[in-house]
Amino acid sequence: MNAPPVIIGEVLLPKDADKIVVKEDGLSIWHDEYTLGDKKKVMWPIVRPKLAEEKDFEIEYQIIPTQVQRINITAGWNAVAIYLKPKDATASRYLANRPYRSIFSMSGADWDYGMKDGGLINVTRFSPGEGYLIDSAGNFTIEISGKPVDLPYRIDMHPGWNMIGLPVNRTVDLGNITVNIEHKRYRYQEAVAKGLVSAFVWKYDGQSWTHLGNNETLVPGMAYLFEAMNEAKLEFR
Repeated sequence: MNAPPVIIGEVLLPKDADKIVVKEDGLSIWHDEYTLGDKKKVMWPIVRPKLAEEKDFEIEYQIIPTQVQRINITAGWNAVAIYLKPKDATASRYLANRPYRSIFSMSGADWDYGMKDGGLINVTRFSPGEGYLIDSAGNFTIEISGKPVDLPYRIDMHPGWNMIGLPVNRTVDLGNITVNIEHKRYRYQEAVAKGLVSAFVWKYDGQSWTHLGNNETLVPGMAYLFEAMNEAKLEFR
């Protein structure tokens, strides 16, 4: 009951507006935003308004175009990863009516999995940087609409094996990945030398798992097995 009087300022921006900042006198102020049809509505409080008072607000935003990631699934096992932030992350949306048999994700000692015929679905959402193992009875293509992640982007690793992919749509050398562990940051090879992560990163070639060669880079859309000795984060910039 003792709250100061407030009115709400609002503006409609393009639906794809992102990284929105509302400023008053050059200072960022709190705002809320939500999609309204083909627009994005942005609202912010104007505290203690006065009659006939004029206030100026500056709205900053970026238009980040939606991208599409296409993942080709072939009959058999496929190790794939998502590098976009999906507009709709629901896994069943992309797998419904497809000839897949099962889907697995891995973190540490545990597997999450979904079996099409068994009706068991534990893998429910697709996330950027996550790796997935899909077994299929035939070929099909997944098209995922989304936007690039904000960098730096960090992926959690748990003790044991982790199935991870790139959260960016470009090849990345292991030497350009940072490991955050025990409140310190290391280049990947430094973390290997300290025994914090395994030197071997494994990929699936369609028949078996083999480790990356010395001069091989990580490829977007592919899933890899990373081994960590403790809780850690992989950081991409």
